[in-house]
Amino acid sequence: MGERNPGTTKATEDSEEENQEKEKRTKMHTQDGRTRRGVERTSIMDELERIKKLAGLYDNPHATQDSMGENISQVATAKAEYQRKHDIRPGTQEWFKLWFAQPRLTGENPMPKK
Repeated sequence: MGERNPGTTKATEDSEEENQEKEKRTKMHTQDGRTRRGVERTSIMDELERIKKLAGLYDNPHATQDSMGENISQVATAKAEYQRKHDIRPGTQEWFKLWFAQPRLTGENPMPKK
């Protein structure tokens, strides 16, 4: 009876390995069932969103820096009507002033003859 049964030793080793595998799987998952990698990815995305918010990217998502709060199509329509009304030809000094003036930046009036 002093001899060990080789099958018993193998079964004990297998159960220890299975227990270790279960522990690994348990450590890989959080309480709500998500994997740790998924949690890390989510926390990175949350951190990225927080940084974007701090940078001011979400202050006004509809305003763009190019339009500076203006409706571009309304401004362009008004400029085109002004150009036709005052017979301003493309390429002239008046035309460049009309289309490329930056009144909010320099204060100049691109349509003085209204």
